[in-house]
Amino acid sequence: MNRLKHPLEYPDIRNIKTDDKFITPLLRKIAEVTLPDVWHKYENDGTEKNFINIADRLGKDEFFGTPWQDGMIYEIIRGGSDLFTEFADPALESRFDRYIDEAARAQEASGDGYINTFTSIKHPNNRFGQNGGFLIIQHDLYNAGCLFEAGVHNYIATGKKKLLSVAVKMANYICSEIGYPPKKNIVSAHPMIEQATVQLYRLMKNEPELAEELGADADAYFELSRFWIDYRGVHENRAAFPKYMREYAQDHEPLRKQKEAVGHAVRAALVYTGMAAVANETGEKELFDSSLRLWQNVTETKMHVTGGIGALKDEERFGYQYELPSDAYLETCAGVAMAFWAGEMHRTYGDSSFFDVFERVFYNNVLASLSESGVKYTYINPLVSHGDIERWDWHKCPCCPPMLLKMMGALKTYIWSYSGDDLYLNLHIGSETGIDGLKLSYRDGKLKIASSEGRRLRLHIRIPEYAQGWTLTLNGKAVAPEIENGYAVIEREFSDDDTVGISFEYRVIREESHPYVWENCYIMLHPDDRVAVRYGRFIYCAEAVDNGGDVDFVLSDAPLVHNSDGTVTGKTTDGRDVILTPYYKWNNRGNCGMRIWLKQDGMKRDGSLTGWEKRLYRPWKID
Repeated sequence: MNRLKHPLEYPDIRNIKTDDKFITPLLRKIAEVTLPDVWHKYENDGTEKNFINIADRLGKDEFFGTPWQDGMIYEIIRGGSDLFTEFADPALESRFDRYIDEAARAQEASGDGYINTFTSIKHPNNRFGQNGGFLIIQHDLYNAGCLFEAGVHNYIATGKKKLLSVAVKMANYICSEIGYPPKKNIVSAHPMIEQATVQLYRLMKNEPELAEELGADADAYFELSRFWIDYRGVHENRAAFPKYMREYAQDHEPLRKQKEAVGHAVRAALVYTGMAAVANETGEKELFDSSLRLWQNVTETKMHVTGGIGALKDEERFGYQYELPSDAYLETCAGVAMAFWAGEMHRTYGDSSFFDVFERVFYNNVLASLSESGVKYTYINPLVSHGDIERWDWHKCPCCPPMLLKMMGALKTYIWSYSGDDLYLNLHIGSETGIDGLKLSYRDGKLKIASSEGRRLRLHIRIPEYAQGWTLTLNGKAVAPEIENGYAVIEREFSDDDTVGISFEYRVIREESHPYVWENCYIMLHPDDRVAVRYGRFIYCAEAVDNGGDVDFVLSDAPLVHNSDGTVTGKTTDGRDVILTPYYKWNNRGNCGMRIWLKQDGMKRDGSLTGWEKRLYRPWKID
């Protein structure tokens, strides 16, 4: 896969407005129902008391929530700020501002720019796990990364600088303590600060007057992000911790040497995102190669059909290659991290396969984590249930809802990307945006490009992997564009009255998995060949409530039909009707059995590897 000459950019979120029959109502529900719900529940957990305890120097040895509580609040502020660009909520924004005020007061009380309430209250002498502390538990750097992101996004979305100022002061403090020798060799036990620091660097580099006003040092921030990529897995002169969990903490091996994704799946995808972000800034071939190598390892051997990653409950980690059980763990946070990683990899290569993965994980693993009511959640997203999985109102470790909000807030930024005169339509979501003097409108399969003067562009339109056919027209006339990296490319001088028509043919697909995925193929221990049903962006499942209490039936070879209500219907081998629903909707009608991988009559697979090169899933039959 060839890298682009320059990394692609995403549009300013303030200039994007969705107008889509599916996504816009979804985002409105997230903004008006889910966001206030998550914020209220974190307030009820006593989060604000942690900041007040430090700010008012109360000296109480009482901490509310988890060690990563600060980070969760920052993540909600980041996601909420992004959502406010389209769905304003002045009342909730003022509640954000109150917390930001308390965070600023708590930081001021520390005297040196440091802020992490758990460490300050429970382990004041153990910053970053030093002096006998435990970095894996304390989350100093993870929370700082969440702060950096929130500061950047809150500023871009609202123009407010207070939280960004808090982020800059914390970044400056970290730069004074951690980095290349002779500074301390400390890496985050829960990655994400790597790419967050790149975000802070990019903002300060692009707005030097803002950097000067806040006392920010963009170059120092980028050096810090490079240090964390360079020194992960390098234990020489490592500050002494009582316990370091290596693979779990993604500190087992230098990133440039890694060939297989192992350990905690959330941490892995987040550090891979950071590595890709640093590579996009430095242009270093070795980092690009490692990023792509790990991407291929995950997507070709360790990603479930819903896009979820992290098969095993034990340490929430990856399994072996092709170890993809239906009762897998598949944490929501890992799915969100996978989508963010895909978005950063697209910047490097401009290849449609990254958004094929993005859509697979977003529309299935990620969306399944939220109830249709918008106020119940899941931590894990397995592909089978025996009626024993229940959505929860709240959780002892409610880390997934804030990550979900981050993804939902950022979603619209991925619709388009660009570099110079190359313009990419990545996600087929109705929207309007402005990019570099262009006004773009995409609704109901019609793309309009307006410019104050004629401009020659290379327009790249993504052809999704699940489309069985497609048609492009230019001003009503069919065109046959070149296909580059999975995008149809039209190069011409566009004028204000030009309209590109885009239509796709979707059919029901029965997907099969690689022969090495033992659970879904014929071997002595598991004598059932299975398929997963897909229509467009959505993977389907059978729920017992629709199928007479049975999800262990055998699909016949009769055609599967996609219906106007979104269901897919078919027949079993004994003549019964089958109703399948999109996986993201499961478990909204009470607890019941559910299954994605369905027994299929007549597959008779022989285990041949022909045609499986660099593929984990492929169509077995298209109805």
